[in-house]
Amino acid sequence: MKKRTIYAITLLCATIFCGCYSTQRVVSSRAFDNAVNSVAEEIGKAGFTLVDVQHDNTKEQPLSTRSHAIDNVPSIQSAGEVIQTSSFSHGFHGSWTTDKTYTDTYRFTNDEGETMSYAVSYRTGLDVQKNMVYVREAYVSGCETSNPALHDRLCGEHSPIHRLNSLEKDTTAVL
Repeated sequence: MKKRTIYAITLLCATIFCGCYSTQRVVSSRAFDNAVNSVAEEIGKAGFTLVDVQHDNTKEQPLSTRSHAIDNVPSIQSAGEVIQTSSFSHGFHGSWTTDKTYTDTYRFTNDEGETMSYAVSYRTGLDVQKNMVYVREAYVSGCETSNPALHDRLCGEHSPIHRLNSLEKDTTAVL
């Protein structure tokens, strides 16, 4: 009987201390912020100034299962909560939920009155052990320019916004 009790206690301790978890390389919120700021700087070098950022979060299916239209900015007004701000920040400053897709739309203008906007959609995750929010996936979900001659340079596949499609995974998270 004593041998059985010791075995049960050992098994219980092993289960508690060796719980199942896995780690994965992910993008930190800081790296995501830096990438978004870098894109804004590049667009600024093309003569455009950031004038507005809209934040939207909706409960949607994962980005990896959706088609991604690059030439059409999603209708931010029609779905979910819209937060308008003139500061350059994204949705990490509120509460985080991992079942939501966040879409931030950045609008720029230049001295000639031309406009450019792009939207980036992303999903977050939460590492409870590190108390850290991270980006699980991100994708440019729309881009448009008022002047078609600027579209390829600002929205085309070699434009700065597409850096957001392949962010470097800079940290690990416990899943």
